[in-house]
Amino acid sequence: MLKLKLLAAILLMQSSMLAWGQPTSPAPSSPLGAAPMKPRPELNAAPMATTDGLICTVFIANFELSSLSFVLESYSTYKIEPSCNEDYFYSLTKASITAQSRVVSGSTKTFRGGAHAYTMDVNLSPVSNPFFYIGNLKFSKVGEVKISLLSAIQKKTWNIGNVVNMTYNPFELKSQIHFIWNIGTLIHRLVAPNGDTYIMYAYTNEVAKDLKRDNLIDLGGQLRLPDGWRYENVLLNNTITVRPTPLNSFASGVIFDELNNFYVKYQK
Repeated sequence: MLKLKLLAAILLMQSSMLAWGQPTSPAPSSPLGAAPMKPRPELNAAPMATTDGLICTVFIANFELSSLSFVLESYSTYKIEPSCNEDYFYSLTKASITAQSRVVSGSTKTFRGGAHAYTMDVNLSPVSNPFFYIGNLKFSKVGEVKISLLSAIQKKTWNIGNVVNMTYNPFELKSQIHFIWNIGTLIHRLVAPNGDTYIMYAYTNEVAKDLKRDNLIDLGGQLRLPDGWRYENVLLNNTITVRPTPLNSFASGVIFDELNNFYVKYQK
């Protein structure tokens, strides 16, 4: 019986992969506007402590046979664009994003992550990967999320497009993030029923058009929180640092809400 269930799961996965593999438009041999990969050795020469400007993100999906996992690779404009041009980013078609990102990944499945502003006081996250162009914007890989086949079946995300509906579900992000919130900073966080605490590190007004830094304190009233969850505003009396290490493979727990704001797990 176990073997039959496993076989059924694999067949389901293969049919989903076939659905993934349908390109939104024919793949050109040399995508218009795509630029070759370029080294960027100076990216880590001087840490940037600023959180000004918007960061645009795209996700590229693949299936990894070696681990039987779906892999979502995150690419962003962080540190390689002074500020992402939000209007221009949203004007890019999915077909264009897919064609130009295929130069890097070979994948035909892409998702627009959105344009976000960071909330931490200091962001010392490094960027060591080369960049490529999508339109006139430069993107570099900053992390990845893996979803096992078993987890995908349990959570009904064998169609990777359903991930966008998995609000308030923890994911394991592998990325060398280094976020700092200083004493006296007003932070915004989500607390799970089991006590796990997630601090907001990026917000967007893509969904809630009137959302801005000044009114994040009122965000809790707009969220459809699951039973037992709380949204809190806290004035810090200690410094918070979120920095995963090689000991845990640079893994962090992350979640997002229905307004596409991002949170990362931390220890209070």
